[in-house]
Amino acid sequence: MDVYMLTGRCEHGAFCALLDVCFEYGDSFSLRFDEYPYVQEGPHPLETRLAPYLVEVKNVDEWFGYYKTPVTQHIFHAIPETQKLLKTYCSSIYFTEEIDENLYRRPYFKYSDLCFFRGTDLLLGTVSHEHMAYIYTHNDELWIDLLNAGHWIGVDASVLPQFRL
Repeated sequence: MDVYMLTGRCEHGAFCALLDVCFEYGDSFSLRFDEYPYVQEGPHPLETRLAPYLVEVKNVDEWFGYYKTPVTQHIFHAIPETQKLLKTYCSSIYFTEEIDENLYRRPYFKYSDLCFFRGTDLLLGTVSHEHMAYIYTHNDELWIDLLNAGHWIGVDASVLPQFRL
C-alpha cells in the first residue's frame, strides 16, 4: 500500500480536483459531527441538504486520527449529488476559510474531518483541526490523478495506523 501526505493547503481548484479523485475511486465518505458551542444553533444548509444521502450514524470510540475519543460519524453515499453539495458549501479539505495570512476559521456547520472509503478501505483520511490529510492507495492511477489536487508526498506506511470502515 502507498500512503501520501498532504503538505500545505488544498483549497478551491485543488480541493475540487481532490473531490473529483475521491468520488471517482471511493463509494462512501464520512464527516465527523460536532456539537461544540462555537457551531451555530440549528442545522446549516449543508447538513440539511446532505441528510437524504445519510447511510449510517456511527458513535465510536476510535476513528481515523481519534483514539479513545468518542466521536459521532455520519456516513454518506459518494455520488454526484453529494459531490456537488460539498463543492457548493466547502472550499478547503479542512473545511476552513482563510481570514488573513495563516489565520483560518471554520464555517458554521457541524461537519469536519472528511474521510473517503472504497468498500471498507480508507482512501482519504483527514483531521481538520490538525490540518492533517493522508491518501491510502494500492492504485498507481490514483497517484497520477492527485497531481492536480494539492501537493502530496509519499510517506512510510508502517508508521501510520491502518483504519477500516
